[in-house]
Amino acid sequence: MREASGEFIGFRPLFASFAVACVLCAALFLIHAPAFAFEDGAGNVLASEGDSVSTRVEGDMYWAGASFDQHALNIGGDLIAAGQGFDIDNSSIAGSVRLAAQSISLSDCSVARTMTLAAESVILDGSTSANAIYIAAQDIVLGGSCKTALMAGDTVVLNGKVAGDVHVSAAKLVISSDAEISGTVYANVALEPDIAASAQVGDIEVAYRQDDLGGFGSLGMLGLLYWPVSGCILALLITLLLPRFVSGGAGTLKARCMLTLASGLIFLVAIVPVLALLVISVFAIPAAFSILGALAAVCTVAAPAAGSMLGMLVFPNLNRFACAAIGGAAFGVGACIPFLKYAFALVALVVVFGCLVQCAWLNIRVSRHT
Repeated sequence: MREASGEFIGFRPLFASFAVACVLCAALFLIHAPAFAFEDGAGNVLASEGDSVSTRVEGDMYWAGASFDQHALNIGGDLIAAGQGFDIDNSSIAGSVRLAAQSISLSDCSVARTMTLAAESVILDGSTSANAIYIAAQDIVLGGSCKTALMAGDTVVLNGKVAGDVHVSAAKLVISSDAEISGTVYANVALEPDIAASAQVGDIEVAYRQDDLGGFGSLGMLGLLYWPVSGCILALLITLLLPRFVSGGAGTLKARCMLTLASGLIFLVAIVPVLALLVISVFAIPAAFSILGALAAVCTVAAPAAGSMLGMLVFPNLNRFACAAIGGAAFGVGACIPFLKYAFALVALVVVFGCLVQCAWLNIRVSRHT
């Protein structure tokens, strides 16, 4: 066992915010979206809590709700879902799995590509397999088999088979007697790893934390999990709850791209002095705070909304939910890149506010002619 040194930034606040975001997203979905099942004709399925979900899906499956308890699923594409709890067994997914929930349990599941999970607790049994596994959770039990694994949490238990390297950031790392790791375990831990005598580990490099929070920075493991997954899920929910806004924004960008972007940029520049003037006028202070609250709400969802719109432009042949997932994840990745993340945020704000300005302008013109 080799020791390495390193400093890391605390991740618990980020993890807590992600958990809250997942709960709020699921609650928003349940409040505003009645139970329904939608198939786009290309084999992709969007479903929610209470729907009768088919065990066989030819394309991708998108789901949001409270509890997802499924057996013998056969999905030809990706599984992307957000909710309170997932319990999936005896299932086969030909693509990737992206899950965000409070608790996740997978048993006897075969995933052809990657598995990205974010929750409070994650349990993968010994018969679960994937090409690569990425997990951010408080408590993690990694069984099954994969080629490589990347995990961040408080307690991580390794008892599966990994053909390559394993990267772990945790307060406590346990490598059980059933673990078979051919590569190197790179561990950033607070406590000395608990390694069973019969565990098979190629090598292990340990970096002990110099703080009591631990974790990785924005370019580290948790950031790479948090931002793309949350962006993807939020984009899906926005596309579901506000389909006319997303499709209308994509159409506006396609028809008058430069005018829309110019409108958004002018709005961002002009809104600051406008708010300042409203604050100066005592009688307009309530209006200023109302506008500021509305702007804050729009800014919160600007990145996933812009990702959904731009996804429809870049991938015109895909269904709107697939476009939203790709676009939201892309802006999530952009949030992990130093310096460039500000450019991504600016583009998102310009696109969303530009579409809102153009929409308002077109409605004014229509009302004048009627």
